[in-house]
Amino acid sequence: MKTIFMSLIGLEERVLGIFREDKVCADKYLLFVNTEFEDDYRVKTYRKEITEKHLAGEDYRLLKASYTDPLTILTEINKFITEEKIDFGENKVILDVSTFNRQNLLIILRMLRKVLSVPDIELIYTVPEEVNPELSRGAMGFANTPFFDGNFLIDKKKLLILLLGYEVDRPLLLWKELEPSRVILAEGFKPTVEKFYERNRKIVEELQKIIRAEVIQISADDPWKASYQLSDIFKRELPSYNIFVSPLNTKLQTIGLYLAWEKNPDIQITLSFPDRFSGWLTKGVREVRRYKL
Repeated sequence: MKTIFMSLIGLEERVLGIFREDKVCADKYLLFVNTEFEDDYRVKTYRKEITEKHLAGEDYRLLKASYTDPLTILTEINKFITEEKIDFGENKVILDVSTFNRQNLLIILRMLRKVLSVPDIELIYTVPEEVNPELSRGAMGFANTPFFDGNFLIDKKKLLILLLGYEVDRPLLLWKELEPSRVILAEGFKPTVEKFYERNRKIVEELQKIIRAEVIQISADDPWKASYQLSDIFKRELPSYNIFVSPLNTKLQTIGLYLAWEKNPDIQITLSFPDRFSGWLTKGVREVRRYKL
């Protein structure tokens, strides 16, 4: 059995976390870069350190991804499989989820588990030291995540569940465009770091002034607890509602949503896109965590 490591080199320094620990041991390394940001100085800097320092002499490939078109990553993986003649179902995958955007993360999890039947998946999640309280500005549109478009029934009302993070504009766009009959705002509690919760709570309070909604808590720190919490809601509400869910908090919570989707595939996972990101998203590396999926 060989080990394949997968990561996305994005705008955050924490992509370097696992490499700087010098604890990654794989036979092949697949490094994705979103085409929209490939010329950003941060992406170039992190890519240079990874490829020239940490992976010097290793078997690595740089592959394309896209922030807005998650099907790009499928094309690249299928191309890699064809060229390398690799059966993922006979190999272990180490997936660093830290800097994948959520659409790509959901797509790649589905491909690994449902399509390629990978028997052994290890997840890496790097917690940053700081998160920008103003992550992005505006919202330029939204889309259902491919393969996660559920089962819409015309005789059911819409329930929108917003797994909130630090942003206001993106969830507001979804609320305005989807026009749900009912809204649930989810705080990320327990958070990965206690101080991150304060900003999250303020966002919930701000949206409560605009949207008539229920407020619940979904773990942002434990994917299995988040999966259990969300599955309970889905089972209870699916008989009466078409459920739309938007993950806007941690990647760990998004993994929990993915696992809940596996049990409740009738839900629809949708995401809105920001007009622009702030000058920085996160800073530093607090800790590197490993999970067995």
